Amino acid sequence: MAIVYRTASLEDAEALRALALQAFKHDWGIPATERQIKHYQTRMLEVDGEIAGYVIYHVEDPATAKIAGLAIDEKFKGRGLGRKLLSNTLAEIPIGPRIWLDVWANNVIARTMYESFGFVVESINERGLAAMVLDRRVAI
Repeated sequence: MAIVYRTASLEDAEALRALALQAFKHDWGIPATERQIKHYQTRMLEVDGEIAGYVIYHVEDPATAKIAGLAIDEKFKGRGLGRKLLSNTLAEIPIGPRIWLDVWANNVIARTMYESFGFVVESINERGLAAMVLDRRVAI
């Protein structure tokens, strides 16, 4: 099994859009997907040449980065690829004390993975989104 972590290109927009629709049940459309690729750090995880997942993040300021989205294709789930994708991404994000993300509070699998990397729930809003934070000053 050949696993490749790489930067997304505009040629990946349709595949990224389809994966986001599968994972989040929302279609942002090709223009929005292309904007994400152009303006945020967008990374793809390929398994044997097939896109298995992606992550989008951006550094908000020298002290804070946000993971705006992470998804693994249904047919690749259960193989540790979410952990691989998150691990590669955390290693790539410039060292700063705070990384945050939102995840549905009832998504136990994702929350457990994030917690295993040191993320903690900071709050849960009325829609059920949990804001999770990794404070590198504590986690490292």
